[in-house]
Amino acid sequence: MIKSKTRAILLVSLALFFLASTSGVTGTSFTNQEASLDNVLRGWMCSVWLQTTQADFEAGLTNNVSTTVSPGDLVLDIEVNPVTIASDNLESGGWGGGSGWLGNWSYSGDIDVTTQGNPNGGYYHVRLRGSTGYMDRVIDLSGQTGVRLQFWAKANSFESGETATCLVSPDGVDWTTVQTWVDGDDDNSYHLYDIDLSGFTMLSQFYLAFEANMSAANDFLYVDDLAIITGPQYYNTGTITSQVLDTEAAGTDWIGLSWNETFQSGTDITFEVRASDTSFGKGAASPSWTAIGGTSPVTNGLPSGEYMQWRAILSNSDPTNTPTLHEVTIYYD
Repeated sequence: MIKSKTRAILLVSLALFFLASTSGVTGTSFTNQEASLDNVLRGWMCSVWLQTTQADFEAGLTNNVSTTVSPGDLVLDIEVNPVTIASDNLESGGWGGGSGWLGNWSYSGDIDVTTQGNPNGGYYHVRLRGSTGYMDRVIDLSGQTGVRLQFWAKANSFESGETATCLVSPDGVDWTTVQTWVDGDDDNSYHLYDIDLSGFTMLSQFYLAFEANMSAANDFLYVDDLAIITGPQYYNTGTITSQVLDTEAAGTDWIGLSWNETFQSGTDITFEVRASDTSFGKGAASPSWTAIGGTSPVTNGLPSGEYMQWRAILSNSDPTNTPTLHEVTIYYD
């Protein structure tokens, strides 16, 4: 069992502001119905239990969740690791290298595979120049989910109005620009680009292209170390069950529960709580859990008791996305 510190909490007008000083979050607020009977200044002492570090979360019980992807945060664990569908590091020195593609690069205009200009890795990279450099390649992405395009690129010597683009097309007819380089991006240093393609229709002939729209042969776009991957696939649901808090007082009122979270599309976090005046282990079957939903903060329907515990259920409807739980705070008196 663990214990918490006592802090002064000030209720001004209708809002009760609980300040969690160690989390990096300036505070959270919610209305306490019992205390907000009139519009006067109120204050009392209440206790705060904050769970926000990797050690805090790992002291509980975890199932299909990870505390190590971003220490101090909790996310769904990876069920299927990323898989490379196709790649090309240009080290063949030509247009047919790499693996996973349906054919060689098609190219035209002022473009070459070269050792000049300091490749990102190895000895070769692609150089597009002027207004005519162009290349594309086709890959079968039918049935794939969570697809991402990753590559390294650098621009050099762009003037105002000059651009270079990376484009994709599910069918070679309808093209979408997914990356544009302009004057100001031309620092002649390689940068990693990681582009989510999951919003596109995954067809059997999916096109990737690069195009130069500059004005002179000394305007450059370099590309190196390309890969098309499926992103990690997360478990559809996972749980974190906290330690059991010993408040050291029978009949302790559970005043509030709040948490900080970040959602990706199609993800959610909901909570359950339980409390008792009888000591219980963090994995015990009883007392029973009470579901309190997924909207923070919660101030109603919380149980009372000397021993308190919360459980968070992380879920997704898209296995390529995960919610993130940053911190959980219990307020009790």
